[in-house]
Amino acid sequence: MAQSSKRILVINPNSTEAVTRGIDAAMEPLRMNGGPVIECVTLKDGPPGIESQAHVEQVVGPIGKMVTKRDNDCSSLPATPTPACMQRARSPASLCWASPSAAS
Repeated sequence: MAQSSKRILVINPNSTEAVTRGIDAAMEPLRMNGGPVIECVTLKDGPPGIESQAHVEQVVGPIGKMVTKRDNDCSSLPATPTPACMQRARSPASLCWASPSAAS
């Protein structure tokens, strides 16, 4: 399957590789001929699971560092979660993400 030169980076905010494999499998229907490469990675510095607000807050810095490192090789990256969105999250496992332009 031919892919475009664009890349989307999907970051699992926890350190559990099995979760990343599940996310990668869930992305499969979105992979299409000529579409962007979808790369799923694990945040090795994250907790084993996102189970509390403290876990959400713990991953913001490491995700930011990963995004900065990968900024030149990806067309689409997650931005940091907005504080208002984190406060509205009904479940500690739900993370809200905003694009850099939406957050400013």
